[in-house]
Parts: sequence; structure tokens; C-alpha cells
Amino acid sequence: MPRNIGPRRSPGGTQIVRARYRAEDYTVRPEELADLARWQGSRDGYDALAEMNDGPFCNYAELDRVEHDGKTWVVLRHALYDWCIEVEHTRLSLGEIRVVSPELAYRYALAVDAKRTQRVVYEAADTGLLQPSPDLVLTYASGLESAPNSRWGRSVLVLRGDGSAQLENRWYTKQRAYRGSVTPLIVESILGALLAAGFPAVPPHPLPAGSSLRTIHLRRGEHEAYTMPIEWHAGAAILGYRAAFRILDSIVRQVSLHELQATDDFEPGLVHDAVKERDEIVPLA
Repeated sequence: MPRNIGPRRSPGGTQIVRARYRAEDYTVRPEELADLARWQGSRDGYDALAEMNDGPFCNYAELDRVEHDGKTWVVLRHALYDWCIEVEHTRLSLGEIRVVSPELAYRYALAVDAKRTQRVVYEAADTGLLQPSPDLVLTYASGLESAPNSRWGRSVLVLRGDGSAQLENRWYTKQRAYRGSVTPLIVESILGALLAAGFPAVPPHPLPAGSSLRTIHLRRGEHEAYTMPIEWHAGAAILGYRAAFRILDSIVRQVSLHELQATDDFEPGLVHDAVKERDEIVPLA
């Protein structure tokens, strides 16, 4: 089992827990790349090398085969460290090897977790980060600036621990900005929902091309954590995130003076002192 996941005792018994996401835990080490590079002169292709008990990929498991850049690539995941690489599928010699980003490697790890016989519990990014504090900054981004099937565009809500809220919205060339306030208790409710969700972990789910996405980013001082992109409709079905999104979407609607109606107003009366600060036409980026 990889080092980022393992059994931990809890009051309810032993659980399998995946440690909170850190990019360095899913980043291929330079010495690993150097070891793989030593095989570049081999006359064997990928399939032959993958079958070797002492070959370059003996510590890896094949996860997927993908097509891009006019080539077939084999996605491999290290058995101990959770990092991933892509290897060009060749027949006569070892082809190109590419590093998979830490974010994508983490998503692959979550996909593997979903197939385990025992349910995996995800450690919160930082229990201190999910505690109420005036210097906490939560950024909720959702939607697409240029979505032809929606006129609500992309919204970025910045909510602070003291309850102050700022909202930026852009749809094609139309750009609007708003501000308002909620009580700190509302911020606490969102943090509680994120804690229940196992923030920042997100269960694996399809992300079709052109999907409208959501992300949540938390920052306090030098500490920060963020979710991987969550497909708009999938987010409404994920335990914990569903509750957080209902509150956040209601804040977006209310602070925009109900001009942005991408969702229902699930929790009326959250926002007070809402005002529009800007409404202008800007050039396309």
C-alpha cells in the first residue's frame, strides 16, 4: 500500500486513511527520473520492459492508456509513492517518458481508492485551516466565462472569516462586481460541511469536455489547500460538498442582488448589505 494511505485507529475502529494532499507527495523524484533514463538505450519496447521482474517499471502498476500528441501513452503509478508517469507505447525501443502533474496523480490515486474493498477516509487538509478565524479566506469559483448554454458566466466569490464577501462575475464581455456580508456563523457552517466532505479530497467522477466546474480554495496565512475541479452537477451529489455548495451558491445569488440565478436560492436571508460595485463591458480576453 502506498505511503500516503494506511490504517489508523479511531474510536469507531481501524480505518483506511489517505493523508491530506500535498503536491510533493505526488511529484516524481529527480533520482527516479534519472534511473528511468538509464534504460533509454534499451532495444526492448514498453511491453517487454514491463514484463521484466527487475525492469524499469517493476515498481509500477498500469492504470490507463491514453491517446494524445499522435501517440499512445501508458499511465503508470508507483506502488509506494503514488506519483505517476506516462510512457510512450513502443515496440522496438523505450520511448519518451513524461511526468504526470501532482494534481492528476492525486486524481488517479482517488480513482484507485474507489475500487478498494474497504472504504477510504480522507484526512482534512489541515484541521486548523478548517477552524473559524477572521484571517481565513475562502475562494469559490464556478462556471465558465464563455458558456453558450448558460448566461451566468463564471463567478468568483471571496468569503472571509469575518463574513465579508466579494463577488466577481464575467460572461463574455460583461463584467460585474458586488460586495456584501454574512454572519461568521455562516462561514462556520461552510467549514463544517467541508470537514465532513474530507476537504480537499474529491471522489473521482467524470469531467466531460466543456463541463462547468467548481473549485474551493482555503487560505490562512501561509497555509492553503484547494479541491481538484468538481463537475457542476456531480458536486450536488457528494456528501459534505453538497451542503457547502448550497450555502455558497445561495450567497452568490444573494450578494448579486439575485441578478445571477445559476441556482435556486437554497438558503434565503444569508446576505445583508449587498451592493453592486461595477457593471461594465470589457474586451474579450
